[in-house]
Amino acid sequence: MIEMLERWRPHAPRARRIIEILIESGLIFLVMLLIGYYFPKGEIAYPIGSLLIVLNLTRLCFGAFLRDCFDFLYRWRWVVALIVFTLLVKNKIHTSNAAALMEYFTPDASVEDSILFGTYREIRSDEYAVQLPYYFSQFYNDFSQISHQMSVGGQDMIVGYNAPVLGLTLIGKPFVWGYLLFGNEYGLSWYFSLKTILMFMVSLEMFHILTRNRWMSVFGAFILTYAPAMQWWYSPHFYDVCFWAVTLFVVGYWFFMFTGGKKWAMTLLAICSLTGFVLALFPSLQVPMGILMLCLMIACLWRDRADLQFCKLDLLNVAVVIIGVGIVLVPALLSMREALQLLNETDYPGARIVTGGRSHNAHWMYFINPISIVQPFVDPSLSNNSELSSYSHFGIACVLFFPYLGWYLFKQKNNSRWIGVVLFAAMIIQGLFMEFEIPEWLARITLLSYCNRMQTVYGFTATIFTVWTVWIVTQVRLPRKQLVALGVCVVYTIAAVSVAHYMTIPSTIDAFSEVLGAHTLDAFGGTETATVFVVVVLGFFFWLAFTKWRQLFLAFMLAWTALSGCLVNPIMCSDATVTDYAFAREVAKIVEDDPDAWWLTTGHDFSQALVLANGGKVLNGVNFYPDFEKWELIDPKGKYHKLENRYAHILVEITNDKKMSVEKIQNDWVMLRIPSTDLKKLDVSYISGGERVKLLLDGHNYPYTIVWHDPKTDDYIFDVAPDHHKQAWKEKEEVEKDLDLDLEDSESEQSSESSKTKTEDKTTSDQSGSSSKSESSFKSDKSETSKEAQSSASKTAH
Repeated sequence: MIEMLERWRPHAPRARRIIEILIESGLIFLVMLLIGYYFPKGEIAYPIGSLLIVLNLTRLCFGAFLRDCFDFLYRWRWVVALIVFTLLVKNKIHTSNAAALMEYFTPDASVEDSILFGTYREIRSDEYAVQLPYYFSQFYNDFSQISHQMSVGGQDMIVGYNAPVLGLTLIGKPFVWGYLLFGNEYGLSWYFSLKTILMFMVSLEMFHILTRNRWMSVFGAFILTYAPAMQWWYSPHFYDVCFWAVTLFVVGYWFFMFTGGKKWAMTLLAICSLTGFVLALFPSLQVPMGILMLCLMIACLWRDRADLQFCKLDLLNVAVVIIGVGIVLVPALLSMREALQLLNETDYPGARIVTGGRSHNAHWMYFINPISIVQPFVDPSLSNNSELSSYSHFGIACVLFFPYLGWYLFKQKNNSRWIGVVLFAAMIIQGLFMEFEIPEWLARITLLSYCNRMQTVYGFTATIFTVWTVWIVTQVRLPRKQLVALGVCVVYTIAAVSVAHYMTIPSTIDAFSEVLGAHTLDAFGGTETATVFVVVVLGFFFWLAFTKWRQLFLAFMLAWTALSGCLVNPIMCSDATVTDYAFAREVAKIVEDDPDAWWLTTGHDFSQALVLANGGKVLNGVNFYPDFEKWELIDPKGKYHKLENRYAHILVEITNDKKMSVEKIQNDWVMLRIPSTDLKKLDVSYISGGERVKLLLDGHNYPYTIVWHDPKTDDYIFDVAPDHHKQAWKEKEEVEKDLDLDLEDSESEQSSESSKTKTEDKTTSDQSGSSSKSESSFKSDKSETSKEAQSSASKTAH
């Protein structure tokens, strides 16, 4: 105890240490100011930032004490993670973007109050308009595998965004356990909280295996988990594949390193991990990610081969893994076979074949996108923030530096050299595939034909390579490393500047200038000059990683990630953003009384999302694969089969047209135009829409009742169920019958008159023909007489 207190006694730090701590405190202050002043509901940054500054300055005198605190927390990291997770779920905290629905419906005050920090991202509609309604709808489907909530023929909910399904597959779906255990509200918090915490924890374990350094493990886990690309593509598949790939690496490595009870624990986790990875169902990432993490695991095991713990008896563990995975996956895949076949045969996305060469005019994907630090503050009108997002890495610089570093590692026979070789080779292959096309047959053989997201795998690999490179150069006495690194960083900076034009997205920068003020960018010489300045700063700080000032590089990257990644998704409380709208409450009320009724939503796509999330059965709900039974009702002749055969958001417009039509808006969106006269054929009970729908129903005397109307948005819910309007339909049918009879009588009279007219016309025609014939005969006789007279005259004259 005395020795510990002596170690904790304040010590005067070196001058360099003081400078580093002061600069780091300055970075914290800058981040705090930017978030607190410019970011929506960012005031919480002031107390948190102030606390971090105080803790950082405390290192000046009590560095040893803080290091011991860090070691304690690191040792008990999984317990700390469990405590944090429990607190988050108890308080219903999540990071869904469902608050974007406020733009389309009249919200209660509770919706705005549920936003604790940040702002929602409308671009993430695949999360709040598809995945979240799918998950919530399972509560009303008793968590069955086949759901008719959005499909007439039934949708397989394992295929459909891996929704909560009661069965053996749950062993590989821990993120959705909360929905089954505690319902939708807590399930929403469980899903988002567990997803982030587990991603951070398994990333930490991965970097611990790669670097054997606690500080670098935490650093790597933070910049990977909160990389802009990871956050902008948080749901549904993207993040899951990354998580399960890292988990397989960690579990696979420790499976071969542990013995006894720990090995059996890894055996069970291997079954869970393999199940989760397979059921992620996103081949464009699964194929390259799986190969990358397998090769990386083998490289780590080769490095640590002296510590391997594997004997013949351990084959039993391998057999248990194979049998366990088979028991879970074989029945699941067999039950999903028809759905997977339908998905694979779709025109979109099943028909896609990727042959590479997709980086043309987008070479910024090889670098950190400097505008990623701007993206959380703005929502560009000309661009998709998700597509513009990147990882926080220096992959190109690491590739340029590795030949020199690798030469030294092989010369010294360093056991980590093969890890570098795997990462270097992976980046070369990924970069070449992004740049150049390959023959289709080669793409199919290598499974690269599935990889339409290679830039994502490239960024993921580059992040790991960056962390590993920064760590390894501190472990070896690499001669002239600062000079070589300086040359590499200069080349990297020049290359990044050369593509700065593609990084400068006008609408993004212009939007940011509105936040900061135009004078701010003018001070840097305009948008492109500002972009180049940021690129140069990034290159400079990466060079610091090869010097004694490397801690400044780490601090800078943490600050960069905090601004570019941590601010992407809002921090929310409760499920008010899904349930607390007048429209949603009315839907829930109707569903309670009439749970089997079918709904048709018109106008925007978000009505179907709220109806589905609150228990309604939506005819035009998003289908993960085509629901041909539904399309047979709408398009029995299959005229639009090619447009119907796809993953589809289905927008509906009720029209005065005589025939139904389908139009493709984009690959995953179609517009369905339904004549109002065809509504009864669809057996729809409720329609949501605006004033236009009301006018169309009135124009065709279609029986309906207005169940609900919002004067603010002019939205209606119409009850059009024939069973609810039997008298009206009876009267309508009688009227139509009378009209039909009148029409028949009218047609009969017209037919009689037409027949009479034809008879008179025929008589007149006959008389006219006879008269004409007499006249013709008379004319003929007269003509002959005349000829004879002429002939006689002629003869006489002769």
